Amino acid sequence: MAQLAKQLYFISMEIVSIILSLLALAFTGYTYLAHDKKLKEQERLLNDYQLRSLKQGEEENLKAIIRAKAVKTTGGKRTLYIYNAGKTKARNIVIELPVEKQVYSSSPNFPLTYNELLPEAFREVTLFLCEGDDELTLNFTWDDDYQTSNKESQTIDL
Repeated sequence: MAQLAKQLYFISMEIVSIILSLLALAFTGYTYLAHDKKLKEQERLLNDYQLRSLKQGEEENLKAIIRAKAVKTTGGKRTLYIYNAGKTKARNIVIELPVEKQVYSSSPNFPLTYNELLPEAFREVTLFLCEGDDELTLNFTWDDDYQTSNKESQTIDL
């Protein structure tokens, strides 16, 4: 009888050992699958971000950005620098003054038109201003490789 009890004890220990091994295996499998799922989700998000960044970079390479700045010279004169801050050539550029009373005269006269302006290139315009104006608003229209008829307005300090 003692021998039978001893055998039952060993068999039950083996069964417990097998059950614990199966539980450890199941837990390891679950942990692996859960971790793998998280990694795949992160990888998908990273890929989406990279694709968006590449697309945005490609779009930026197709855009021209027309800007202006004014530099005070002598008397009431200002030199207006119109430049392309984008990464591609701007074409068919038109620069208008919405309020023409702000400028007494300019050389050349408004509206300004240019066939093209390369990236980082600029044009100079001499402005003779009316007294009391602190700001100048300009409306830009241009074409680039991204789209036609880009429109933007900029107010610059004089």
